Amino acid sequence: MEYAIVYVSKTGNTKKLVDIIKKCIPGDCVYEGDVTKTENLPELVFVGSGAENGNFYPTILEFLKNSRNKNIFLFGTVRFQKTQTYYDRVIKNVKTCIYPGNKLLGEFLCQGKMPLSIKEKCEKMDRKTAKFDIDAFLKGFDETSKHPNEDDYKNFEKILSRVFPK
Repeated sequence: MEYAIVYVSKTGNTKKLVDIIKKCIPGDCVYEGDVTKTENLPELVFVGSGAENGNFYPTILEFLKNSRNKNIFLFGTVRFQKTQTYYDRVIKNVKTCIYPGNKLLGEFLCQGKMPLSIKEKCEKMDRKTAKFDIDAFLKGFDETSKHPNEDDYKNFEKILSRVFPK
């Protein structure tokens, strides 16, 4: 079986999940990379991204809109919120960009590590005018530095083995 992995990983979190796919999926990965060289991809495509504003990165969304006759598995990392409700919202948004003739085989999202620059920016924000609870955010920031972790990888492996049994 041939497959491709098309992804954007601005912080390296999503790239870590690429390694899990290559470890778990039998066959040949004939393409691994961003959306710039995606002509003649095989039928099976793993599409990954970090999340930004409740959705995948724009270049990935455009790729999903333009891909035809593909079996797609979505994967990615979310830096800001670690809740299933948020993960579901991101996936729902991404699904609206998948061309109707394609088949969605599955999806996986997990927490990703946030850059220290985000923490530093939040520490300087005015708590009275902020649109979110800065102190709660900062309290949860350190937890993000532990992700993706072994539990995330094991969960991803379980999902992959269910969708692609050996």
